[in-house]
Amino acid sequence: MLTSFAKFKESITKEFVPSESQDGVSKWLQLKGSYFDESANKVVEYKVNNAVLGGMGMLVAGLAAGMLGIGAGAFKVMVHEYILKMPPKVSSTTSSFVIGMTALAGISVYLFSGLMNLTLMAPMAIGTTIGAVVGGRVLNHISNRTLRILFFVIVALLIAQMLYKGVMSL
Repeated sequence: MLTSFAKFKESITKEFVPSESQDGVSKWLQLKGSYFDESANKVVEYKVNNAVLGGMGMLVAGLAAGMLGIGAGAFKVMVHEYILKMPPKVSSTTSSFVIGMTALAGISVYLFSGLMNLTLMAPMAIGTTIGAVVGGRVLNHISNRTLRILFFVIVALLIAQMLYKGVMSL
């Protein structure tokens, strides 16, 4: 995560430039799209690249999420933006969807194993849902640069927390 973080720090000031071409697999899967960016007041069209390599990156993120009980969203966003060449806003929203699917897959295993505290889940689900709705509405009103800065700060805090927990557990 730290090496991805260093690369990400460089890209904060760069504006997203959509790919002009696609690799064969991405083209065959028709991995392209568009959305209206309210902060830029324009339609953004994009083409996704490197579907096979991106799929491998998502496999690694899924393994980490399943084994460690994390969403692995920061890693997924890095894969989306740097390997698949997705716009930051599409990357964030796609990551949220994929995290939901990953959580749903993991939850079935944990639930049937008796490893879940159902009393604790209800308030967490309510808070997460409210946060997701508000975040989704705010996302399209902020610039890509602001989104990347917010993401950079959050990833920095995650790295600091992981290092702290790692050092304190020694």
